[in-house]
Amino acid sequence: MAAIATIIAFLIVIAVSYRRDMLKSTFFPFLLFAVLFYQLGNLIEIVSTTVDVANVGFKIRFIGVPFIPTLWYLCVLEFCGIEFKKKYTLPFLFVVPLLICFLVGTWEWNHLLFSDVIYSEGSYWGNPKIIPGPLFYWRQLYQYSINILGIVTLVSQYRK
Repeated sequence: MAAIATIIAFLIVIAVSYRRDMLKSTFFPFLLFAVLFYQLGNLIEIVSTTVDVANVGFKIRFIGVPFIPTLWYLCVLEFCGIEFKKKYTLPFLFVVPLLICFLVGTWEWNHLLFSDVIYSEGSYWGNPKIIPGPLFYWRQLYQYSINILGIVTLVSQYRK
């Protein structure tokens, strides 16, 4: 199932890339790419037979995961017709996802985001158990806050 979902996501990314002129959203193709990385990493992690391959899948998955809430929020802002008043707001929104990508790529050395990731032996597919590091809950707080902000923005625009 994960392979089929990844193939479908890849085909949607190709279709959106070719039909960019019909698309109203600037950020939607980037959101699709983030979801594609998330699904591809999950697929690699599920079919992996060694811990090293599962770690590669884990890192590929986290190329997309931090960007999904931020890009979703930007799609919500575009949908509601809200523009940024200050030009540095957009790059500021991507500071935390880029930092998370860096921390996930180097978690074996810094242990700031994850103290350890343990893969259970003998299970049918890779099932990582994440032992949170000092910044793990800050990442969760950021991602949930962006999601709540998007939902509040949608509801407030709907009520107008």
